[in-house]
Amino acid sequence: MVASSATARTLRQVASRCSGEPQSAILGVLHPPILRILADGRPATVDELAAVTSRPAEQIAEMLRRIDPIELGADGSVLGLGLTLVPTAHRVELPGRQRLVYVWCAPDAVILPSAIGESARVTSPCHATNRHVTVELSTDALVSVDPPTAVVSFVVSPDRADLRGTGCEHQNLFASAEAAAGWLAAHPDSEVIPVAQAFGLLVEAIHACGLDIGSVSEHD
Repeated sequence: MVASSATARTLRQVASRCSGEPQSAILGVLHPPILRILADGRPATVDELAAVTSRPAEQIAEMLRRIDPIELGADGSVLGLGLTLVPTAHRVELPGRQRLVYVWCAPDAVILPSAIGESARVTSPCHATNRHVTVELSTDALVSVDPPTAVVSFVVSPDRADLRGTGCEHQNLFASAEAAAGWLAAHPDSEVIPVAQAFGLLVEAIHACGLDIGSVSEHD
């Protein structure tokens, strides 16, 4: 069935833990500039992050090594941290950009475009039917969902030692709750929620984690 209050509690619990996680302070410093750079379709290099944050490059490199999960290139530059240059099923088109970017999972697809303060068009195949689900976002709001019955899946209790493998990779878009029924039956520790409701809850979680939506898009 479609979750509402249960998923809301789950997201609020995640948000409430943000300030207590060891890497939360690091993400508070690095996540905004990393998202801004990745949105331009290029890796976030250690030197650029050092310049943006006025910190030594050696410190930035060490901070990046402490973030998990993260995608790093051979030279230590960031290829993905929610938003990614590595292709996934979840495509993000940003205005004025020649290169597509991607996101790790459906919740990221719903909220990260707004987190970088830009309008976006997200396209992802329904995880059950392969029908395209399209989400249009303005800089601060969910504009439209096609089909309007689309839902987002959430894993309630992923293994924190492997958040991408046990959580993010199982959090997808479905064309409807009915389309997600078989998947839910096979994944009892999961829930699905309408895209519009998920957007509101994710905005709330991001604010609780201390990431101000829109601030990421500010250029130095």
